[in-house]
Amino acid sequence: MTEYKRESVWTSKIDVDKASKLMQDHFQDPAIKAEEMAVINAKDGVATVCSEGVGWFANDDGKFLLLGYVGQYGEVIMYATAEELISIMSDEFIYLDEFVRSFGARLETNYSIWYGQANSGPSQQPHAVIAALEKCLTPTV
Repeated sequence: MTEYKRESVWTSKIDVDKASKLMQDHFQDPAIKAEEMAVINAKDGVATVCSEGVGWFANDDGKFLLLGYVGQYGEVIMYATAEELISIMSDEFIYLDEFVRSFGARLETNYSIWYGQANSGPSQQPHAVIAALEKCLTPTV
């Protein structure tokens, strides 16, 4: 039997403590905890990706989806501006293959989509991701 081995790529990630603080301030709820998310600098733009391998590019308002939770089951969704996403970026990298859970065809398909996006996109270095996000910022008058 042949063992399947995922290819890997380093990606940026959010700082969970900073993201939690951002979400707590936004929702006025100190119990909210942000979920760890990868930030991928893809050829089609920057995207956030959760540990299930589901990812989101910016929505029509130019905002990026962040996930969090309250207690054991309460899910929290927040849409962050490019500026907010920049403010919660970590200096650390994660291996995408270790970050995205591995169990079953759905997760493997999700992983392969984002691996392809990250591997074919620009640099995954945090400064490159931030530079891509800065292009999304609305100039102030």
